[in-house]
Amino acid sequence: MCIALKHSCKSNVVKQLIIEYPDATGILNAQGHSPLFLALEYGADDRTVLNLLNHAPELATVVDKTTNKLPINVATEKEYSPFIVYNLLKRDLPIDMNEKVRAQLLHHHYSWNHVLSNTRDMYHMVVTKLLQHCTQPQVLALSHVENSQGVIALASAAPVCKHEFRVMLRLFNTLEVVNQTPAYTNPSSNTQIFYALQYNPPKNKSTSFSTIHEDKR
Repeated sequence: MCIALKHSCKSNVVKQLIIEYPDATGILNAQGHSPLFLALEYGADDRTVLNLLNHAPELATVVDKTTNKLPINVATEKEYSPFIVYNLLKRDLPIDMNEKVRAQLLHHHYSWNHVLSNTRDMYHMVVTKLLQHCTQPQVLALSHVENSQGVIALASAAPVCKHEFRVMLRLFNTLEVVNQTPAYTNPSSNTQIFYALQYNPPKNKSTSFSTIHEDKR
């Protein structure tokens, strides 16, 4: 498997090897490189990378012993398609995407922070796609995920990614929550109050809501 990937064999050849020897997708070579890492390093096509990722998803979070890089680091350096980067990112998210109400933090390897901060906005569409599948608590949690230096994602993100983040943080297009910790909590009524920045509403009027009260002060 590793030899075939190093010699850039066609995707059909690699696919046949995966079918015949499925366990080989998870075996490291003598230098400690995984088949997924080699596929990315030697420019395999998207189909080959996805086949390896589907058969050995755990390798998406295995740090290469020689280069100390994750597969997603190699994929962004080699400028792989957003499709591949998105599939790698989904396997190393810092929150549980199934927990919609209260964001559940998970152990991760900073793939989220890497895509946000170290790719010069090349994969901003990946960030946008992921955020569009999130609830407001999840977006808020993702904005506060710290990188290895302790800097939160919203502060370290590249300009376009940061803009996408701030748009998604706005409730009803006008309020942007600025702190993950509520300023006030009432356990009896299960109510939380957060600090937020207020922005002017969009110019186009919406028919889906109306203003009950407007304070001009």
